[in-house]
Amino acid sequence: MSEFRSSTHLGLSFSYPCNLVAAPESGGETAFPNSNGWLYPEMGEPQQGNFSDCAKGHVAYKPKMGDALMFYDRTPDYLNADPFSTHTGCPVIEGVKWNAVKWIHGKPFRGELRAWITSKDKGY
Repeated sequence: MSEFRSSTHLGLSFSYPCNLVAAPESGGETAFPNSNGWLYPEMGEPQQGNFSDCAKGHVAYKPKMGDALMFYDRTPDYLNADPFSTHTGCPVIEGVKWNAVKWIHGKPFRGELRAWITSKDKGY
């Protein structure tokens, strides 16, 4: 499986809406390898079609142009990273995949850096 991504290094992120601009003919799924499995198994391959080897056996989303995938990377208490949000972009087998990602943060991203810059502007 390709490189897994965890958002714990990004600060306190809230969600990741990914908008698909171009979808591949095969491969390119977003897979969640730490997932416990589908709450509704019919939402997996039976509904989306065959997954690539990278996505098989995981909760995964098969990209479709114009769709958006959104998930949270925090637990419901909003204090801890959700280990089930670790995800990977599976390799594109055929075609091209383009997506636009928008990170929505619950607190200012790199707030400490902004505070330091502001304090330097004010001369403290």
